[in-house]
Amino acid sequence: EKTVELKDASKTKYKIYELKSDIKKMYSAIGKLTYAEKSEGADNAEDISQLCQMIKEKKDKITQLQNGMGDIEFKCPNCGKTTSGANSHCPSCGASMTTQAEVETDSDIFDEPEREADR
Repeated sequence: EKTVELKDASKTKYKIYELKSDIKKMYSAIGKLTYAEKSEGADNAEDISQLCQMIKEKKDKITQLQNGMGDIEFKCPNCGKTTSGANSHCPSCGASMTTQAEVETDSDIFDEPEREADR
């Protein structure tokens, strides 16, 4: 039973990671469309609106998935205390409860994109 819960939680966390990755790509597409609008006079308002709606739907799905993880309990690898599956860090010691790939947050999504000169 516990193994099934852990497997389901891992699948859920990976799905959240995929959704956040999709959102990041959509933000990039919005930026490109906005640039084309400003520099070339292209009318991309409808495409931008569709992408914004898709982002909202994906964020809603992420919230749904995160809310469903609150029922699963995990043992902290650092201090051994039990905590909710919705927590990314242990409330007792602050240790990470996730792998590096799962730690992506909204702040990562909203970071300023790299410019070509920075690469």
